[in-house]
Amino acid sequence: MNVRHSPPKGPIMSGNSDCPIAPRSVIAGSSGSQPDLRKPILYASDSDLNQVTFRHKRKHSEESLDSKFDAFECRIMAFLNNIAKSQNETLNTISQDISSIKDQLKEMKLTTDRLAEEQYQFKQQLVTISNFNTDTDNRISVLESKIDTLKTDTVNRILPTNCDNVISEIHERFQREKNLIIVGIDEISNKNVEERRSHDMSKVNSMIKSIGVDCAQPTKVIRIACFETSDTPKLILRNKIALQNTSVKLKIYSDETPLQRKMMQTLRDELKHRTEAGEKDLIIKYIKGVPKIVQQHSKN
Repeated sequence: MNVRHSPPKGPIMSGNSDCPIAPRSVIAGSSGSQPDLRKPILYASDSDLNQVTFRHKRKHSEESLDSKFDAFECRIMAFLNNIAKSQNETLNTISQDISSIKDQLKEMKLTTDRLAEEQYQFKQQLVTISNFNTDTDNRISVLESKIDTLKTDTVNRILPTNCDNVISEIHERFQREKNLIIVGIDEISNKNVEERRSHDMSKVNSMIKSIGVDCAQPTKVIRIACFETSDTPKLILRNKIALQNTSVKLKIYSDETPLQRKMMQTLRDELKHRTEAGEKDLIIKYIKGVPKIVQQHSKN
Protein backbone atom coordinates (compact mmCIF):
# COMPACT_ATOMS: atom_id res chain seq x y z
CA MET A 1 0.00 0.00 0.00
CA ASN A 2 1.37 3.32 -1.10
CA VAL A 3 0.85 5.87 1.63
CA ARG A 4 1.62 9.44 1.05
CA HIS A 5 3.48 11.22 3.78
CA SER A 6 3.47 14.86 4.62
CA PRO A 7 6.61 16.68 3.59
CA PRO A 8 9.03 17.45 6.38
CA LYS A 9 9.07 20.86 7.92
CA GLY A 10 11.88 23.18 7.10
CA PRO A 11 14.23 23.19 4.16
CA ILE A 12 15.14 20.02 2.31
CA MET A 13 18.85 19.13 2.22
CA SER A 14 20.19 17.67 -0.97
CA GLY A 15 22.29 14.57 -0.37
CA ASN A 16 25.50 15.39 1.44
CA SER A 17 25.26 19.03 0.54
CA ASP A 18 24.87 21.67 3.19
CA CYS A 19 22.73 23.85 0.88
CA PRO A 20 19.07 23.75 1.66
CA ILE A 21 16.59 22.95 -1.07
CA ALA A 22 13.29 24.67 -1.07
CA PRO A 23 10.12 22.57 -1.08
CA ARG A 24 8.59 21.67 -4.35
CA SER A 25 5.63 23.86 -3.67
CA VAL A 26 8.01 26.77 -3.22
CA ILE A 27 10.10 25.91 -6.24
CA ALA A 28 7.20 25.23 -8.51
CA GLY A 29 5.02 27.87 -7.04
CA SER A 30 1.75 26.71 -5.70
CA SER A 31 1.60 23.74 -8.01
CA GLY A 32 2.72 20.22 -6.97
CA SER A 33 1.39 16.83 -6.02
CA GLN A 34 1.75 17.31 -2.24
CA PRO A 35 -0.18 20.01 -0.40
CA ASP A 36 1.35 22.29 2.16
CA LEU A 37 -0.07 20.99 5.44
CA ARG A 38 1.39 23.88 7.36
CA LYS A 39 -1.40 26.03 6.16
CA PRO A 40 -4.71 25.86 7.99
CA ILE A 41 -7.31 23.80 6.21
CA LEU A 42 -9.83 26.58 6.46
CA TYR A 43 -7.60 28.92 4.56
CA ALA A 44 -6.34 26.38 2.09
CA SER A 45 -6.92 26.97 -1.55
CA ASP A 46 -8.94 24.72 -3.75
CA SER A 47 -5.84 23.33 -5.34
CA ASP A 48 -4.55 22.32 -1.89
CA LEU A 49 -7.83 20.73 -0.94
CA ASN A 50 -7.82 18.74 -4.11
CA GLN A 51 -4.42 17.38 -3.25
CA VAL A 52 -5.50 16.12 0.23
CA THR A 53 -6.50 12.46 0.32
CA PHE A 54 -8.24 10.64 3.21
CA ARG A 55 -7.20 7.14 4.32
CA HIS A 56 -9.76 4.89 5.87
CA LYS A 57 -8.85 2.30 8.61
CA ARG A 58 -8.38 -1.20 7.39
CA LYS A 59 -10.96 -3.61 8.69
CA HIS A 60 -9.64 -6.92 10.11
CA SER A 61 -11.58 -10.13 9.85
CA GLU A 62 -12.90 -11.97 12.94
CA GLU A 63 -10.82 -15.02 12.10
CA SER A 64 -7.64 -12.95 12.22
CA LEU A 65 -8.62 -11.55 15.62
CA ASP A 66 -9.44 -15.01 16.95
CA SER A 67 -6.12 -16.38 15.79
CA LYS A 68 -4.28 -13.47 17.36
CA PHE A 69 -6.19 -13.91 20.59
CA ASP A 70 -5.46 -17.64 20.59
CA ALA A 71 -1.78 -16.94 20.04
CA PHE A 72 -1.80 -14.39 22.84
CA GLU A 73 -3.63 -16.81 25.07
CA CYS A 74 -1.08 -19.52 24.27
CA ARG A 75 1.76 -17.17 25.11
CA ILE A 76 0.07 -16.18 28.38
CA MET A 77 -0.58 -19.83 29.28
CA ALA A 78 3.00 -20.78 28.43
CA PHE A 79 4.22 -17.92 30.59
CA LEU A 80 1.92 -18.95 33.43
CA ASN A 81 2.98 -22.60 33.04
CA ASN A 82 6.62 -21.57 33.22
CA ILE A 83 5.90 -19.54 36.34
CA ALA A 84 3.96 -22.45 37.88
CA LYS A 85 6.75 -24.89 36.98
CA SER A 86 9.35 -22.58 38.45
CA GLN A 87 7.26 -22.14 41.58
CA ASN A 88 6.78 -25.91 41.88
CA GLU A 89 10.52 -26.48 41.53
CA THR A 90 11.15 -23.78 44.12
CA LEU A 91 8.56 -25.30 46.46
CA ASN A 92 10.07 -28.76 45.97
CA THR A 93 13.52 -27.38 46.76
CA ILE A 94 12.17 -25.60 49.84
CA SER A 95 10.35 -28.79 50.90
CA GLN A 96 13.54 -30.81 50.52
CA ASP A 97 15.45 -28.19 52.48
CA ILE A 98 12.82 -28.27 55.21
CA SER A 99 12.97 -32.08 55.32
CA SER A 100 16.76 -31.90 55.53
CA ILE A 101 16.52 -29.33 58.32
CA LYS A 102 14.02 -31.54 60.16
CA ASP A 103 16.38 -34.51 59.85
CA GLN A 104 19.26 -32.39 61.08
CA LEU A 105 17.13 -31.19 64.00
CA LYS A 106 16.29 -34.81 64.87
CA GLU A 107 19.97 -35.75 64.74
CA MET A 108 20.83 -32.72 66.87
CA LYS A 109 18.15 -33.73 69.38
CA LEU A 110 19.46 -37.29 69.50
CA THR A 111 23.01 -36.00 69.91
CA THR A 112 21.88 -33.63 72.65
CA ASP A 113 20.05 -36.44 74.46
CA ARG A 114 23.10 -38.69 74.16
CA LEU A 115 25.37 -35.95 75.46
CA ALA A 116 22.99 -35.30 78.33
CA GLU A 117 23.00 -39.02 79.21
CA GLU A 118 26.79 -39.17 79.02
CA GLN A 119 27.04 -36.05 81.16
CA TYR A 120 24.73 -37.62 83.74
CA GLN A 121 26.81 -40.79 83.79
CA PHE A 122 29.97 -38.72 84.07
CA LYS A 123 28.50 -36.87 87.04
CA GLN A 124 27.57 -40.18 88.66
CA GLN A 125 31.10 -41.44 88.13
CA LEU A 126 32.49 -38.26 89.64
CA VAL A 127 30.25 -38.71 92.67
CA THR A 128 31.39 -42.33 93.00
CA ILE A 129 35.04 -41.32 92.68
CA SER A 130 34.53 -38.54 95.21
CA ASN A 131 32.93 -40.95 97.67
CA PHE A 132 35.71 -43.47 97.06
CA ASN A 133 38.33 -40.80 97.67
CA THR A 134 36.57 -39.79 100.88
CA ASP A 135 36.48 -43.41 102.07
CA THR A 136 40.13 -43.84 101.10
CA ASP A 137 41.10 -40.70 102.99
CA ASN A 138 39.21 -41.94 106.04
CA ARG A 139 40.89 -45.33 105.85
CA ILE A 140 44.29 -43.71 105.43
CA SER A 141 43.62 -41.52 108.45
CA VAL A 142 42.63 -44.58 110.50
CA LEU A 143 45.71 -46.48 109.33
CA GLU A 144 47.95 -43.53 110.12
CA SER A 145 46.51 -43.27 113.61
CA LYS A 146 46.98 -47.01 114.12
CA ILE A 147 50.56 -46.81 112.86
CA ASP A 148 51.29 -43.93 115.19
CA THR A 149 49.78 -45.90 118.06
CA LEU A 150 51.81 -48.98 117.17
CA LYS A 151 54.96 -46.92 116.90
CA THR A 152 54.34 -45.38 120.29
CA ASP A 153 53.52 -48.73 121.87
CA THR A 154 56.52 -50.38 120.26
CA VAL A 155 58.85 -47.68 121.44
CA ASN A 156 57.36 -47.73 124.91
CA ARG A 157 57.31 -51.51 125.26
CA ILE A 158 60.38 -52.67 123.36
CA LEU A 159 62.92 -50.10 122.34
CA PRO A 160 65.10 -48.49 125.00
CA THR A 161 65.05 -44.72 125.01
CA ASN A 162 68.71 -44.33 125.92
CA CYS A 163 71.68 -45.08 123.71
CA ASP A 164 73.59 -46.48 126.66
CA ASN A 165 70.78 -48.90 127.30
CA VAL A 166 70.87 -49.98 123.66
CA ILE A 167 74.61 -50.62 123.79
CA SER A 168 74.27 -52.48 127.06
CA GLU A 169 71.44 -54.57 125.65
CA ILE A 170 73.46 -55.50 122.57
CA HIS A 171 76.48 -56.44 124.64
CA GLU A 172 74.41 -58.52 127.05
CA ARG A 173 72.69 -60.33 124.21
CA PHE A 174 76.05 -61.11 122.63
CA GLN A 175 77.27 -62.61 125.89
CA ARG A 176 74.10 -64.60 126.48
CA GLU A 177 74.12 -66.11 122.99
CA LYS A 178 76.73 -68.58 124.22
CA ASN A 179 74.62 -69.69 127.17
CA LEU A 180 72.06 -72.44 127.31
CA ILE A 181 69.57 -73.08 130.11
CA ILE A 182 68.66 -76.71 130.71
CA VAL A 183 65.90 -77.49 133.18
CA GLY A 184 65.33 -80.94 134.65
CA ILE A 185 68.82 -82.30 135.41
CA ASP A 186 68.92 -83.91 138.83
CA GLU A 187 71.48 -82.50 141.18
CA ILE A 188 73.51 -84.91 143.37
CA SER A 189 73.92 -84.32 147.07
CA ASN A 190 77.69 -84.72 147.02
CA LYS A 191 79.62 -82.05 148.86
CA ASN A 192 82.51 -82.22 146.43
CA VAL A 193 82.16 -79.40 143.91
CA GLU A 194 84.21 -81.12 141.23
CA GLU A 195 82.10 -84.25 141.41
CA ARG A 196 78.92 -82.21 141.08
CA ARG A 197 80.37 -80.44 138.03
CA SER A 198 81.48 -83.74 136.56
CA HIS A 199 77.99 -85.13 137.11
CA ASP A 200 76.34 -82.15 135.48
CA MET A 201 78.78 -82.28 132.53
CA SER A 202 78.07 -85.94 131.91
CA LYS A 203 74.32 -85.29 131.97
CA VAL A 204 74.67 -82.45 129.50
CA ASN A 205 76.83 -84.51 127.14
CA SER A 206 74.33 -87.36 127.36
CA MET A 207 71.53 -84.97 126.49
CA ILE A 208 73.47 -83.62 123.50
CA LYS A 209 74.14 -87.15 122.24
CA SER A 210 70.46 -88.02 122.58
CA ILE A 211 69.56 -85.05 120.40
CA GLY A 212 71.84 -86.43 117.72
CA VAL A 213 73.88 -83.35 116.83
CA ASP A 214 77.63 -83.11 116.60
CA CYS A 215 78.74 -80.02 118.50
CA ALA A 216 81.38 -78.89 120.95
CA GLN A 217 81.10 -79.57 124.63
CA PRO A 218 80.24 -76.75 127.03
CA THR A 219 83.13 -75.01 128.71
CA LYS A 220 81.30 -74.65 132.00
CA VAL A 221 78.47 -76.56 133.57
CA ILE A 222 77.44 -74.79 136.74
CA ARG A 223 73.74 -74.74 136.35
CA ILE A 224 74.31 -71.97 133.83
CA ALA A 225 76.41 -73.63 131.16
CA CYS A 226 78.43 -71.69 128.65
CA PHE A 227 79.77 -72.73 125.25
CA GLU A 228 82.69 -71.20 123.38
CA THR A 229 80.55 -69.88 120.49
CA SER A 230 76.89 -69.03 119.95
CA ASP A 231 76.53 -71.60 117.18
CA THR A 232 76.37 -74.54 119.59
CA PRO A 233 73.39 -73.26 121.63
CA LYS A 234 71.53 -72.34 118.46
CA LEU A 235 72.12 -75.80 117.01
CA ILE A 236 70.85 -77.45 120.17
CA LEU A 237 67.80 -75.20 120.33
CA ARG A 238 66.88 -75.96 116.72
CA ASN A 239 67.02 -79.70 117.39
CA LYS A 240 65.62 -79.84 120.92
CA ILE A 241 62.38 -81.31 119.57
CA ALA A 242 64.27 -84.60 119.30
CA LEU A 243 64.09 -84.88 123.09
CA GLN A 244 60.37 -85.57 122.85
CA ASN A 245 61.13 -88.99 121.39
CA THR A 246 63.47 -89.94 124.25
CA SER A 247 63.00 -90.81 127.87
CA VAL A 248 64.95 -87.76 128.96
CA LYS A 249 62.60 -85.24 130.47
CA LEU A 250 64.49 -82.01 130.01
CA LYS A 251 63.59 -78.54 128.85
CA ILE A 252 66.01 -76.31 127.03
CA TYR A 253 65.78 -72.52 126.81
CA SER A 254 67.97 -69.79 125.43
CA ASP A 255 69.55 -67.39 127.87
CA GLU A 256 67.64 -64.12 127.32
CA THR A 257 67.95 -60.62 128.65
CA PRO A 258 65.08 -59.11 130.63
CA LEU A 259 64.06 -57.11 127.55
CA GLN A 260 64.06 -60.24 125.40
CA ARG A 261 61.92 -62.05 127.97
CA LYS A 262 59.50 -59.13 127.97
CA MET A 263 59.29 -59.19 124.19
CA MET A 264 58.73 -62.94 124.20
CA GLN A 265 55.97 -62.66 126.79
CA THR A 266 54.28 -59.98 124.68
CA LEU A 267 54.45 -62.25 121.62
CA ARG A 268 52.99 -65.16 123.60
CA ASP A 269 50.08 -63.01 124.74
CA GLU A 270 49.46 -61.83 121.18
CA LEU A 271 49.66 -65.40 119.87
CA LYS A 272 47.08 -66.51 122.42
CA HIS A 273 44.75 -63.62 121.58
CA ARG A 274 44.94 -64.26 117.82
CA THR A 275 44.45 -67.99 118.27
CA GLU A 276 41.35 -67.43 120.39
CA ALA A 277 40.07 -65.04 117.68
CA GLY A 278 40.05 -67.91 115.17
CA GLU A 279 43.42 -67.70 113.42
CA LYS A 280 45.06 -71.05 112.89
CA ASP A 281 48.56 -72.46 112.40
CA LEU A 282 50.29 -69.53 114.12
CA ILE A 283 53.71 -70.02 115.70
CA ILE A 284 56.54 -67.90 117.10
CA LYS A 285 59.56 -68.17 114.85
CA TYR A 286 62.97 -66.55 114.97
CA ILE A 287 63.70 -64.66 111.76
CA LYS A 288 67.26 -63.34 111.63
CA GLY A 289 67.43 -63.61 115.40
CA VAL A 290 64.16 -61.73 116.01
CA PRO A 291 61.08 -63.62 117.27
CA LYS A 292 57.96 -63.04 115.16
CA ILE A 293 54.49 -64.54 114.87
CA VAL A 294 54.12 -66.28 111.50
CA GLN A 295 51.73 -68.78 109.96
CA GLN A 296 53.03 -72.30 109.80
CA HIS A 297 52.69 -73.90 106.37
CA SER A 298 51.36 -77.42 106.41
CA LYS A 299 53.64 -80.08 104.95
CA ASN A 300 52.21 -82.21 102.18
